[in-house]
Amino acid sequence: MDMKSLKVKNKSYKIMVEMYKINKNLKISLIDDESHEKIELTINDIELTYTEPLRPDCVLINTEKYKDILDEMVKLKILDYYTLFYSKFNLLKLCEYDLEGVQSFLDSHMRRTYYREDKGKSLKEVRQNLIQDATKVLKDEKVINSLHSTSYITDVKNLDMMYALVNTYNYKDSVVFYEDLEGDCIFLISPYFKYVHDKVYIVEEDRFSFKEGLFYFLQDGFEINSIRKDLHKEIWNEIEIALQEDMNDCDYYDEIVKYLEYCKKENLNCKTINLEEKKFRNTLEIYKKITN
Repeated sequence: MDMKSLKVKNKSYKIMVEMYKINKNLKISLIDDESHEKIELTINDIELTYTEPLRPDCVLINTEKYKDILDEMVKLKILDYYTLFYSKFNLLKLCEYDLEGVQSFLDSHMRRTYYREDKGKSLKEVRQNLIQDATKVLKDEKVINSLHSTSYITDVKNLDMMYALVNTYNYKDSVVFYEDLEGDCIFLISPYFKYVHDKVYIVEEDRFSFKEGLFYFLQDGFEINSIRKDLHKEIWNEIEIALQEDMNDCDYYDEIVKYLEYCKKENLNCKTINLEEKKFRNTLEIYKKITN
């Protein structure tokens, strides 16, 4: 299969997908078809941050210097989005430009996951006990010692449950999100993983968004089990901003619908969440189309 080239302003580039060996982060470079000059779009963030991104396809990128190239990548859906610092690449789309590079990158991130045999034996059980099982994980002495050995938390009692998501394809991958009320980190607890180092995943709060931490999970086959009520105000705000930017081409529009279906089922609306309707015109346009 012939690989595509990226064309930007009368220039043509080959996209090279690699990996930074020191921390396994995604590395994206462009090779000018004419001059063969190599441009490195991504930045290795090993010295700038201390936790991994929520997903391996989210990386630091030189947005200011290569804005024209990045805009074209978003247009072609090679990039799902980019911000001042971080960007999320579409690995499936990148396969059209460097299949071998993407395969090598994914192979390096694959490892076997071991699950507990005593818990999470059925989807029904997981739906009923997910939060309770995650709470037990946070009371496990091995987990507490592991968390205390990091610089991210001093007391697990400061963790407050945000929401729980059930993976309907592999229910033992179900997860509960917690926030540290006295810190700046988000904790993902996977109660049905066997080993301590797999049960807890830490994300710095300034690198967290509901787009990454909720809607992309829904995109991957998770369903909402429970959400702390006060969070809905933040989620609706994030949705409205996303819809105002591009309602017709939002890459997680279907997942917004799934979330709003959950809201309608739970009688969550502007009145019960305490929001001003006039500020949520786009969100309410979708919400009102949903039938119970």
